[in-house]
Amino acid sequence: MDKPLIIDCFMYNGEPIVEFRLEYLYNHVDNIILIESWYTHSGNKKSELYFNKNIDIFKKYQNKLFVVIIDKFPNKDDPEFKNIVKNEILPEVSDSWVATSNTKLDISL
Repeated sequence: MDKPLIIDCFMYNGEPIVEFRLEYLYNHVDNIILIESWYTHSGNKKSELYFNKNIDIFKKYQNKLFVVIIDKFPNKDDPEFKNIVKNEILPEVSDSWVATSNTKLDISL
């Protein structure tokens, strides 16, 4: 049986603690998936991605780092809004992962 991959997956919105997170987990995970949206949690479109603004922070970790940019924002009035991570983000992460790494990503919540 193959050893399972350990992947740290998180949403990023410019928080400075990301440097600590990357440094602390780097030697304990196989890959790091950073997810950022063009939209804030309140639905406002950003003028710039924090990932691009802080690109120098991530250079040290680029061999394990996988970045997913979400370019849509759901209708907050939709009763399924609370399931956005499950219904929108995770499938996009999985599809992007497969396209980039040519390996299947099984996600369980």
